[in-house]
Amino acid sequence: MRTILLKSACLLLLLFAVDRILGFCISRAAGARQLDQRLEKLLQGRIAADIMILGSSRAARNIIGSEIEKASGLSTFNLGYPGSNIDFHEMLLRLMIKSGLRAGKIVLAVDDDAELIEDPTINFRFDVLYPHLYDEAINREICERKKLKVILTRISLCYRQRPNVKQALQYVVKGRLRPDPLSNIEEDGSMPIDGKSVTYGELGYGAVPRIYDKGRESIYLREKFRSVVELCRQSNIKLIILFSPNFFRPTDGFQNRMRELGGKNAQYIDLSIDFLEKELYYDGYHLDRKGAILFSKALGESIRRCL
Repeated sequence: MRTILLKSACLLLLLFAVDRILGFCISRAAGARQLDQRLEKLLQGRIAADIMILGSSRAARNIIGSEIEKASGLSTFNLGYPGSNIDFHEMLLRLMIKSGLRAGKIVLAVDDDAELIEDPTINFRFDVLYPHLYDEAINREICERKKLKVILTRISLCYRQRPNVKQALQYVVKGRLRPDPLSNIEEDGSMPIDGKSVTYGELGYGAVPRIYDKGRESIYLREKFRSVVELCRQSNIKLIILFSPNFFRPTDGFQNRMRELGGKNAQYIDLSIDFLEKELYYDGYHLDRKGAILFSKALGESIRRCL
């Protein structure tokens, strides 16, 4: 009996060691595969900026932090993620506060008119979080959202790292991801676009009136928006809600709704109709680099006036 118990204990120890080694290798390989290291810097408290930018691709691609810094005198870092929604931005803000980062201002670039409405083009970016499952806060966030048992992720690193297996194998075979015109991340976290979209030639200013419908709002997303406002208030962070330019007429009532929900706990900058020249755009929703430079300068000057 003693021999059986001893062999069983040795086998468990061996399995435990293999699990730890394999889980560690998967984690390291998946992390090394990534081009975007901004979240890792955030988790490690290695971002120092007076202004942090939050939002989807309208933040990531339209706003250049270095240009805001030149115009406002305030250091700026862009944490905008293409395809992300207010749920994801609220999570980033919580991580930011938890990491000890105390930016004086948050600029939240809201999406007209999908900020509070379920939209297939913007969602919670689990794929951004998975390579950082080594971090306990990220692990708990994913477990809570995926209805997983946190204890199992602590017992087995392979279980915890299973979403990263494909990325790890791709790193072994193909190495690190290579940047393209839509994924090139600059030192300030910005992702401006060089060139034009394939549909640029068909681009025309959309002037047809659209009316914002509060009835389509997601209660969940609305509460996340309110949480961003409240977190900033509690942390003594000045929240600036930004209405960005698009190559179409702003939705009637959208800005009023954002101001209603943000109230006096936020400041508002409206540049939605300041850049209507077609040559400044990549597509109907995003500026190209030239447009982003001009827009960022104007935003920096607006922020300076708010000081």
